[in-house]
Amino acid sequence: MRIGTLLSLRLRHVDLKAIRERKYPVLITVPADLTKGKYATYHTFINKEAAETLRLYLEERERGTIMPNDPLRRGIPPEHLTPDSYLFVTYTNPPKKLSPRRWAVGVFRRILFKMRVPKQGKRHELTAHSLRKFFKTQMISKGVPEQAIEYMMGHVTDTYTRIQSLGIEWLKEQYRKANLAILSEDLEDKKALKEYLRNLILQKGYDPDEFLKPWITLLSKNLLEMPFEQPDLSYSRIEKKVISLIRELIKSLLEDSREYKP
Repeated sequence: MRIGTLLSLRLRHVDLKAIRERKYPVLITVPADLTKGKYATYHTFINKEAAETLRLYLEERERGTIMPNDPLRRGIPPEHLTPDSYLFVTYTNPPKKLSPRRWAVGVFRRILFKMRVPKQGKRHELTAHSLRKFFKTQMISKGVPEQAIEYMMGHVTDTYTRIQSLGIEWLKEQYRKANLAILSEDLEDKKALKEYLRNLILQKGYDPDEFLKPWITLLSKNLLEMPFEQPDLSYSRIEKKVISLIRELIKSLLEDSREYKP
């Protein structure tokens, strides 16, 4: 989806019921007046990762963000969300629609900085358009029909009417079978991450098993302290804790810090 289209979406365009009920992928309906050229309405989807992140983001907007001790972010009062509320807004009071430039300069650039994405001269190697290219490449590699991919990207082609006639459920199944994810649940990907960490630790001259003991101990301690009255919520917290610790571990190794313990 193009950035201009994304920032023009309102809550009514997203299947919020599916997000609440945790039914994935989640349908997004993009009306013709929000598309480039304003040619035709199309449908696309977001996966579990994106839907869960969106759910947390909307809950934060409803609660408000009062951060008196954070000089970098001003607190905002709770927002009353309606079907006409924009999907993404500025952290201002009152919240406003994000402009493509503000998103690119503020939000996306900050994400790239946190991820330590390298630059090519004054520009980053990764751009917002790179995400569209990544989506298309990954979908093709998973065997999704190219006509379906073009449709979900908002491209009006000769096959638009045919894809429309196949229905949303057919399109959803094409998206689902691609199994797109940043944090893959695939066993081979997890093995690759484990091997990467072991090699990184060995390069620093440490024994991987001994090195990881304090990290595993810290993780176990955190997990034991978590309440399990709400299984879905607890699982999400576990996942976040594991991801956070892995990120800190890799960061400390790459920075060649003298203190590697958590």
